Amino acid sequence: MLVIKVNAIPLDDVMLDLGKAFGVEVEETCKELKLKLPTSLGTGNISGIQFPNGLGFIQYDCKFHKNTEIHFIKSEVHPLKFIYVTEGQLKHRFSNGDQLHKIDQYQHAIVASEKNNGHILKFEKGKETCFSSIELNRIEFEQKLACKLLGVSSSLTQVFYDVKALNSFYHNGYYSLKIADLFEDMNSYKKENFIRKLFLEAFTIQMLAEEILQYEDALREEGNAEILTRYELGAVKDAAEFIEENIFKNLVVRGISIEVGINQNKLQNGFKTLYGLTVHDFIKRHRLQLVRDLLLNTDLQINEISDRVGINSKSYFSKVFKEKYGLTPKEFKKKAELAK
Repeated sequence: MLVIKVNAIPLDDVMLDLGKAFGVEVEETCKELKLKLPTSLGTGNISGIQFPNGLGFIQYDCKFHKNTEIHFIKSEVHPLKFIYVTEGQLKHRFSNGDQLHKIDQYQHAIVASEKNNGHILKFEKGKETCFSSIELNRIEFEQKLACKLLGVSSSLTQVFYDVKALNSFYHNGYYSLKIADLFEDMNSYKKENFIRKLFLEAFTIQMLAEEILQYEDALREEGNAEILTRYELGAVKDAAEFIEENIFKNLVVRGISIEVGINQNKLQNGFKTLYGLTVHDFIKRHRLQLVRDLLLNTDLQINEISDRVGINSKSYFSKVFKEKYGLTPKEFKKKAELAK
């Protein structure tokens, strides 16, 4: 087991302490600090930047040869952390506790240690671990705030205003698609120097805003949450597949949401995100495409086709088909036969 001890706060000093512990040089470009892991310990890099508003951002992309722990041991109040794992798995525990928190790929965690206790981050040997952390100095952040945290839940407000770290706090779950998109934008950003510094500061503030929105959404009553996570996106794709395989049935949003295991709000938001359609419109589009194919490629009668695609009302069947293709099903079939 490799144990790295970091006896430093704030983030600038953390990066310098990590450089000393690893025995490598820390490079600085426009306040952003970067280091590469020595090949004797592993591969990858760590970068971090501290902003004047009490916020900092640090990113780890590491693969260690041994099981490795980084111990943050500075005897001061530690920053409030917002951790996001984009690849692999990170394990966390408070320095004064034994409970191990597992943060998997696409998950996030809000973490605050108690009093002057720190954090221990655990990396599994040979496994690529990529994660980022927004580091929030609560005293400095509160001093910079132009307004109170109105509209933020009491539980999270208490964490922000707990500047003496009287209580520990831990919350985790899967992060939203919006946050995933922000990470993709950040990782693909090519500008350097001053422009990059501005971008990273704006990125960190936007990430914090999205994190608060998602936390608030998670507190809603069961079934009312709306923000979709990348993990839940798989359920939306399952729903689309379920619709295609069961198009002949009487499909309703509630039944589909139960089938795939996410609430109706998230299901609707997911369809709008992936397909640009509501669930109802997706079903309608798929049915009409299937009707068109059956009219062109089979000898089925009109009423047989309407039954096959789950439309019981013949007048409605004719109406929606004409709205899409400009002809009734009967006219469309006749025109297709004449064209052969």
